[in-house]
Amino acid sequence: MKCLRTYLVLALLLTVIFGCGTSEDPEPDADVMQLGTIRGEVESIDGVTIQVRLLKDGQQVAQAEADTTYEFADLESGKYTVQITAKGHEKIETNVTVEAGQVFQLDKAGLVVSVEVELDEGEGIKLGTLAPDFELTASNNNKYKLSETLKSKNVVIVFYRGDF
Repeated sequence: MKCLRTYLVLALLLTVIFGCGTSEDPEPDADVMQLGTIRGEVESIDGVTIQVRLLKDGQQVAQAEADTTYEFADLESGKYTVQITAKGHEKIETNVTVEAGQVFQLDKAGLVVSVEVELDEGEGIKLGTLAPDFELTASNNNKYKLSETLKSKNVVIVFYRGDF
């Protein structure tokens, strides 16, 4: 009888130590950190790869190629910079604050064509005149005139003076 009681106590202790074998999932621990997500869209550019990089404190933490959409999931709360680049286009940077359990949706981004033209000293154009028609080289090495490429779109061209 004494031996039977010992076995029963031992079986009870093993059941308590290793659980009762329920099939229900345990409730999530309140101390577990929830993660956030950043989503966005870019205007696609025929024949050009668009790179989207995610930076935190100036260091790259993720990157993706985007045709039209991108997403960075499972992010810790904090401040990030989303950097969108494509060959021959201006870089776009957007600062984002990610909050636990939230999805941060960025507005659709359109990249701007970057063209460099060198003018000789003293050479220039007068304000209010039409800018020269620039020729652009596409990724397939074909050349296109700016006026043909943009047709009915308004374009603002900014000229900088000095060394960069």
